[in-house]
Amino acid sequence: MVIAHSALPPGLRQRLGVLAQRLRRSRGASAVEYGLMIAFIMIAILGGLTSLGVTLRDDVFQQLITDLQTYLG
Repeated sequence: MVIAHSALPPGLRQRLGVLAQRLRRSRGASAVEYGLMIAFIMIAILGGLTSLGVTLRDDVFQQLITDLQTYLG
C-alpha cells in the first residue's frame, strides 16, 4: 500500500524525513567502512603473497636449482 506524501500528518512527515536523512548518512558511513575493510584485507593478502613469494624463491626454487645442478653434473 502506497501512501501519498501529502496524506501524512506534518509531525509524521517530519519524523520520516529525519529518519531518511539518518539512513542516508549511515549508508555512506557503511560504504566507507566496507572500503576500509577491503583495503586492509588486500594489504594483508599482498603481505602474505609477498612473504610466500620470498619463501618460494629462497627455499623451493633454490632446492630445484641445486637438484638440477646435481643431476646434470
